[in-house]
Amino acid sequence: MFKRRVFIDKSTGDKYCIGGLIETEEEYVHEWLQKTFNDLVQFTSPQLPRKVDLRSHMTPVEKQGDTMTCTTNALAGALEYLLKKSTGDNIDVSRLFIYYNARLKAKPDGKIADSGTRIPIAIEVLKETGTCLEQIWPFDMKNLNKRPHSEAYEAAHQYKIIEALKVNIDLDDMKKCLALGYPFIFGLKTFALYQKAKKNGMVPMPNPEDTSPEWIFRHAMLAVGYNDDLKKFIVRNSWGEDWGAKGYCYIPYDYMTDPNYCRDAYVIRHMETDINGQEHWCDDVSDEGGASYAGEDDDNEVDLEIIDEELKEEEEEGAREQNEPKEEEEEGAGEQNEPKEQEEEKEDVGEQNEPKTQEESNE
Repeated sequence: MFKRRVFIDKSTGDKYCIGGLIETEEEYVHEWLQKTFNDLVQFTSPQLPRKVDLRSHMTPVEKQGDTMTCTTNALAGALEYLLKKSTGDNIDVSRLFIYYNARLKAKPDGKIADSGTRIPIAIEVLKETGTCLEQIWPFDMKNLNKRPHSEAYEAAHQYKIIEALKVNIDLDDMKKCLALGYPFIFGLKTFALYQKAKKNGMVPMPNPEDTSPEWIFRHAMLAVGYNDDLKKFIVRNSWGEDWGAKGYCYIPYDYMTDPNYCRDAYVIRHMETDINGQEHWCDDVSDEGGASYAGEDDDNEVDLEIIDEELKEEEEEGAREQNEPKEEEEEGAGEQNEPKEQEEEKEDVGEQNEPKTQEESNE
C-alpha cells in the first residue's frame, strides 16, 4: 500500500500533496542529458541584465491540487512557454499524459500509483513520446493513474522536444539561461514553502532548526526570471494563482545556488529557433502577473494541517491492468472462442446420439 503526505490549508480547505519530486540518482540520467547549457552559450557575466522577467510569455499558472504532479506541471509550463513564444497562442498541454508515461518508464513492470517522478525521466518522455493537448487527455482525477487512449499517443508526436540541457547550480549559469529567454525546471528541498510564501510569495532562506521534519520535502518548480536588486529568482509554482504572487514566488539566490538544496536543473528546447530577442530584459520588474514586493513578513504564515493518506488498492490495481493490455486481449480472445468450442461439443454429442436413435427406431 502506497502512502503520500498531504497538507490542508484550513483557510480554504484546499488539499495539496507534497514530496512529488523523486531525487535523481546518476544511473537515471541518460547520456544525452549530460550536456550543459553553459557549454553551448557564448555569453559573459558582464553582459547579463540586472533583471529578467519571462512571466508575460507564460501561460496561466496551473493547480496540481491533491496530486504528486509538481514535476510534470513545471515541465508542461516550460513547454507551453516555448510554444507561446513561437506561435503567440496559449497552448495547454496534458500534464497527466507526461506524468503517466514518466512513471511507466521508471517502473515498466510495476504498479502505477500517484508516487511522483524524477525530472530527467519526465524530460526523456517529452523527447521520445511527446505529449498531447490538455483537451485530449485532461487533468481529471479519474485519469491520474490511467493509461491514455491511442488518440492521445498519436497526437503527442506534435509536441516533442528536440533536446534538453543541464543547468549548473551556479548563479551566472542560471541567469544566462533566463537572460537568453529560457526558463529552467529545477528541484528544490523546501522548508514549509506553502505557508511561508502563501500571502506574498516571498520565500525566506531555509532554517531547518525552525521547521518540523514533516514540512521538509522536495518540490519541482520553474524559474522564469531574476532580480539583482532583490537578489532573488522569480519562480513559477503549481499551486494555483491564489497562492503567493499570483502563482509565483521569489527565492533567494543563496538558496537556489546551494547544491545541498537545489539540483536537477534543466532547460528544454522545442525547435531550433527557440531563442527570440531580449524583450524580457528590463530595468524594472513590473510584477504584471505577480504581486509587488512587500518584503518578508513574520505574520505571512497560514494555518495548515498535515496528514498521511493511503492510496486505495483499486487505484494501483487499475493501473496494473492498464499495463497488461496483451493479457486482457488474449483473455478476451479466449472468451470469444468459448461459444465456438461449446457448439462443436454439442455437435459431437448430437452425432453420438444419432446412431442410438436409429437403433431404437429399428427395434
